Amino acid sequence: MNKNGPIIVIDDDPDDQELMKEIFGRINTRNQVVFFGSGEAALDYLNNDNSNPFLVLSDIKLPGMDGVMLRKKLLENENRYGRHIPFIFLTSGTHPKAVMDAYAVSVQGFFIKPFQLSELQSLICKIIEYWKQSVEI
Repeated sequence: MNKNGPIIVIDDDPDDQELMKEIFGRINTRNQVVFFGSGEAALDYLNNDNSNPFLVLSDIKLPGMDGVMLRKKLLENENRYGRHIPFIFLTSGTHPKAVMDAYAVSVQGFFIKPFQLSELQSLICKIIEYWKQSVEI
Protein backbone atom coordinates (compact mmCIF):
# COMPACT_ATOMS: atom_id res chain seq x y z
CA MET A 1 0.00 0.00 0.00
CA ASN A 2 1.34 3.36 -1.04
CA LYS A 3 0.00 5.81 1.54
CA ASN A 4 0.91 8.71 -0.73
CA GLY A 5 -0.70 7.16 -3.81
CA PRO A 6 -3.93 8.28 -5.38
CA ILE A 7 -7.34 7.59 -3.94
CA ILE A 8 -9.50 5.98 -6.61
CA VAL A 9 -13.22 6.86 -6.43
CA ILE A 10 -15.62 4.90 -8.63
CA ASP A 11 -19.21 6.13 -8.81
CA ASP A 12 -21.50 6.42 -11.82
CA ASP A 13 -23.68 9.16 -10.27
CA PRO A 14 -22.38 12.61 -11.29
CA ASP A 15 -24.05 14.22 -8.25
CA ASP A 16 -22.31 11.80 -5.89
CA GLN A 17 -19.00 12.48 -7.65
CA GLU A 18 -19.50 16.22 -7.11
CA LEU A 19 -20.23 15.65 -3.42
CA MET A 20 -17.10 13.56 -3.09
CA LYS A 21 -15.02 16.22 -4.87
CA GLU A 22 -16.37 18.81 -2.45
CA ILE A 23 -15.52 16.60 0.53
CA PHE A 24 -12.00 15.85 -0.67
CA GLY A 25 -11.50 19.58 -1.25
CA ARG A 26 -12.60 20.30 2.33
CA ILE A 27 -10.41 17.69 3.99
CA ASN A 28 -7.31 18.75 2.06
CA THR A 29 -5.94 15.26 1.59
CA ARG A 30 -2.43 15.17 0.18
CA ASN A 31 -3.38 12.23 -2.00
CA GLN A 32 -4.46 12.86 -5.55
CA VAL A 33 -8.10 11.82 -5.98
CA VAL A 34 -9.01 10.19 -9.31
CA PHE A 35 -12.67 9.72 -10.26
CA PHE A 36 -14.23 7.15 -12.57
CA GLY A 37 -17.84 6.63 -13.62
CA SER A 38 -17.55 2.93 -14.41
CA GLY A 39 -15.77 -0.19 -13.32
CA GLU A 40 -14.33 -0.64 -16.80
CA ALA A 41 -12.74 2.82 -16.83
CA ALA A 42 -11.25 2.28 -13.37
CA LEU A 43 -9.91 -1.14 -14.36
CA ASP A 44 -8.29 0.31 -17.50
CA TYR A 45 -6.63 2.99 -15.39
CA LEU A 46 -5.46 0.57 -12.72
CA ASN A 47 -4.13 -1.91 -15.28
CA ASN A 48 -2.33 0.73 -17.37
CA ASP A 49 -1.15 3.24 -14.81
CA ASN A 50 2.19 2.96 -13.05
CA SER A 51 1.06 4.65 -9.84
CA ASN A 52 0.31 2.49 -6.88
CA PRO A 53 -3.02 3.62 -5.39
CA PHE A 54 -3.52 4.23 -1.70
CA LEU A 55 -7.08 2.96 -1.64
CA VAL A 56 -10.15 2.36 -3.76
CA LEU A 57 -13.60 3.67 -2.80
CA SER A 58 -16.21 2.12 -5.07
CA ASP A 59 -19.94 2.07 -5.43
CA ILE A 60 -21.16 -1.52 -5.65
CA LYS A 61 -23.89 -0.79 -8.20
CA LEU A 62 -22.23 0.30 -11.41
CA PRO A 63 -23.38 -0.04 -15.02
CA GLY A 64 -21.70 -2.85 -16.92
CA MET A 65 -19.03 -4.19 -14.61
CA ASP A 66 -20.33 -3.82 -11.06
CA GLY A 67 -18.09 -3.28 -8.04
CA VAL A 68 -17.89 -6.96 -7.11
CA MET A 69 -16.77 -7.93 -10.62
CA LEU A 70 -14.22 -5.10 -10.59
CA ARG A 71 -12.80 -6.42 -7.33
CA LYS A 72 -12.60 -9.94 -8.80
CA LYS A 73 -10.72 -8.61 -11.83
CA LEU A 74 -8.25 -6.77 -9.59
CA LEU A 75 -7.67 -9.91 -7.54
CA GLU A 76 -6.78 -11.77 -10.74
CA ASN A 77 -3.78 -9.45 -10.97
CA GLU A 78 -2.81 -10.08 -7.35
CA ASN A 79 0.87 -9.25 -7.82
CA ARG A 80 -0.04 -5.68 -8.70
CA TYR A 81 -3.20 -4.82 -6.79
CA GLY A 82 -4.24 -7.96 -4.98
CA ARG A 83 -4.99 -7.82 -1.33
CA HIS A 84 -2.62 -5.07 -0.24
CA ILE A 85 -4.62 -2.16 -1.73
CA PRO A 86 -7.64 -1.39 0.48
CA PHE A 87 -10.81 -1.83 -1.56
CA ILE A 88 -13.85 -0.34 0.15
CA PHE A 89 -17.45 -0.20 -0.95
CA LEU A 90 -19.20 3.08 -0.30
CA THR A 91 -22.73 2.78 -1.63
CA SER A 92 -26.16 4.39 -1.37
CA GLY A 93 -28.09 1.33 -0.32
CA THR A 94 -27.84 -2.40 -0.26
CA HIS A 95 -29.22 -5.73 0.78
CA PRO A 96 -27.60 -8.60 2.72
CA LYS A 97 -26.62 -10.57 -0.40
CA ALA A 98 -24.63 -7.63 -1.74
CA VAL A 99 -22.72 -7.38 1.55
CA MET A 100 -22.02 -11.13 1.52
CA ASP A 101 -20.88 -10.96 -2.12
CA ALA A 102 -18.58 -8.06 -1.29
CA TYR A 103 -16.86 -9.78 1.59
CA ALA A 104 -16.57 -12.97 -0.49
CA VAL A 105 -14.16 -11.05 -2.74
CA SER A 106 -12.09 -9.81 0.22
CA VAL A 107 -13.12 -6.17 0.43
CA GLN A 108 -11.80 -4.33 3.44
CA GLY A 109 -15.00 -2.44 4.20
CA PHE A 110 -18.61 -1.92 3.21
CA PHE A 111 -20.30 1.36 4.13
CA ILE A 112 -23.64 2.98 3.36
CA LYS A 113 -23.28 6.63 2.30
CA PRO A 114 -24.86 8.86 4.93
CA PHE A 115 -27.41 11.37 3.64
CA GLN A 116 -25.83 14.32 5.45
CA LEU A 117 -22.76 15.83 3.80
CA SER A 118 -21.05 16.31 7.19
CA GLU A 119 -21.59 12.64 8.07
CA LEU A 120 -20.23 11.48 4.71
CA GLN A 121 -17.20 13.72 5.20
CA SER A 122 -16.65 12.28 8.67
CA LEU A 123 -16.88 8.73 7.33
CA ILE A 124 -14.39 9.40 4.54
CA CYS A 125 -11.99 11.00 7.01
CA LYS A 126 -12.24 7.96 9.29
CA ILE A 127 -11.58 5.57 6.39
CA ILE A 128 -8.53 7.53 5.23
CA GLU A 129 -7.16 7.96 8.75
CA TYR A 130 -7.61 4.25 9.50
CA TRP A 131 -5.65 3.20 6.44
CA LYS A 132 -3.00 5.91 6.93
CA GLN A 133 -2.32 4.48 10.40
CA SER A 134 -2.45 0.86 9.29
CA VAL A 135 0.87 -0.97 9.37
CA GLU A 136 2.08 -2.22 6.03
CA ILE A 137 4.80 -4.65 5.12
